[in-house]
Amino acid sequence: MTDFVGLTWDHPRGRDATLAQAVAYERELQGITFATDDAAEGRAAFAEKRPGVFHRR
Repeated sequence: MTDFVGLTWDHPRGRDATLAQAVAYERELQGITFATDDAAEGRAAFAEKRPGVFHRR
């Protein structure tokens, strides 16, 4: 798992956020995680049908 998983619950509004607020925050976090080297490696490994080599970056 990535270090970003806990960010949703650490958000100042946490579990009291509205659905719209939670979705907006999730969209922001997805933008962060999809920009990582490991995300690019995962997409490449999937496309090439090989195991990924991840470095938590």
